[in-house]
Amino acid sequence: LLNLIPAALLASVDKDHASEKQDWDCERRLLQNQLQEQSSKVVNLESHLRVMQVVKTALQEETETAQKTLRRMSERVKGLEAENQGLRGQLDGQAYWNRKQVGILR
Repeated sequence: LLNLIPAALLASVDKDHASEKQDWDCERRLLQNQLQEQSSKVVNLESHLRVMQVVKTALQEETETAQKTLRRMSERVKGLEAENQGLRGQLDGQAYWNRKQVGILR
């Protein structure tokens, strides 16, 4: 059967087949390179994500610490305000007695 097909036609088909194979090989290499680039980007993004997660955790811990400190300071301010109010009351009482004593002495 092959004897019936002219040799030039077979050579042409072989040449076309080789050319197609080269095209496919070239495209396969291109796609492999693109896949490798994308894989590298994914690895870099995953690394960046891990760093950002560590930063996020650290910031959350700092925020919690700052909130606790703020609550303690707020409670301390309330205590100082109450203490100040008590001292004002004592001073007002003392001033009253002082005025009363001065009034008595006159």
